[in-house]
Amino acid sequence: MNRLKTLLFLSFRIFSFGRKGEKLTRPLLGSILGITLSLIPLVVVMQISDGMIQGITDRFLETFTYHLQTYPYSELPLEEMKEHAATIDDLGFVRNTTVERKGFGLAYSPSGKSGVTIRAVEPDFYSSDAGVQKYLEMESGEFDISDENSIMVGRDIARKMELEPGDELKILTGKFFSNGRFLPKVSKFIVKGVFSTGYDELDRMWVFVPLSTGEKILADKSSSTIIGIKIDKPYETLKEDMLAVRDSLPLRWGMYTWENLNRAQQENYRTTRALLIFIMALIVCVAVFNISSSLVMLVIEKSEELAILKCLGASPSDITFSYILTGLFTGITGGISGLGAGLLISVHINGVIKGAETLLNGIISFFQLILSPFIDFSGDSFQVLNTSYYLEIIPVSVRPMELVVILGMTIILTALSSTIPALRAGRIKPLEVLRKF
Repeated sequence: MNRLKTLLFLSFRIFSFGRKGEKLTRPLLGSILGITLSLIPLVVVMQISDGMIQGITDRFLETFTYHLQTYPYSELPLEEMKEHAATIDDLGFVRNTTVERKGFGLAYSPSGKSGVTIRAVEPDFYSSDAGVQKYLEMESGEFDISDENSIMVGRDIARKMELEPGDELKILTGKFFSNGRFLPKVSKFIVKGVFSTGYDELDRMWVFVPLSTGEKILADKSSSTIIGIKIDKPYETLKEDMLAVRDSLPLRWGMYTWENLNRAQQENYRTTRALLIFIMALIVCVAVFNISSSLVMLVIEKSEELAILKCLGASPSDITFSYILTGLFTGITGGISGLGAGLLISVHINGVIKGAETLLNGIISFFQLILSPFIDFSGDSFQVLNTSYYLEIIPVSVRPMELVVILGMTIILTALSSTIPALRAGRIKPLEVLRKF
């Protein structure tokens, strides 16, 4: 116990010079600052990426791909599809079912035209599904497709074609015959509302129309009809629930899970996240191993004190362990500071991004105002995260276990990087040092 107290005393003395009124040594202060600054982006990336991936995935599942999709191998009447949907809906683990017909068309109005993905759903698609209500936000109007000529349009389409609730929108659809001829069909709709999921890549081409209307305007060969199924635990009991749904259906029905439908996207997210974390981890490793050079400088600065300590009876192992403990104190201090700062930024990341955008746009506007007599400026305002590829509001997913792992790895790397200078300090020869002074 006395030896441990002695080692701790020596470590704190090295860590802060051990004299009243003197501050932390500059080399160690630089190491702590380096570890803190390198850990901040690592923590932010790990916490933000998880939340963003989960937020995008939830939006896909709740508004587009469903948790499960089932479809007949041969075309069935809509009434029969609805009967099968009702049978599935009676299963205890099923939260919601809906029949949906998907196809494509060309929408046009006096202000422009755009290709659209037509989603023909039942009138209660929005009102009966809490998941849709959570992630599909109405920007204007109401989600109402009770009339056959009613239509809901995505925000991107509404901006491009200058549409508001009450405006008329025409959609061109049709079908191809075996002889190559095309029979066009123009349908007129009244816009009832404009919606957004908060993720432009997901809803930029969507329009919703009544299921009965979709049956009339979408040709069988150029569209598909599915039963979208929502279950209680899509991340936990997906396979078991899929088998139960399949058993409730007759033969010759296909089945997709959300994992099948989003496999490429999920792999892309995981690969990108892993690459970012790897790069940030390399930066942390460089900062941590910088402790080694800081301790080497301390050994040189304190060589006289180390020689005196050895003359007073301190063993080489005492000196070595005291420097290793000093390195550990440095790593722990920098690790806790970095984790705390990174977590604070992560929790307030939306405010940080908004503040950064406001500041940068203010600077840009200032220079544009000065240079506008000489240069013609045009273009949109600066965005840190383009909403075409990222969520408007980033959800934060704090995972304490990941933070513990980061701190533990930082401490382990700190101990390893402190070993070489600590051994060097233990091998100092007192007589050779004292002769110099």
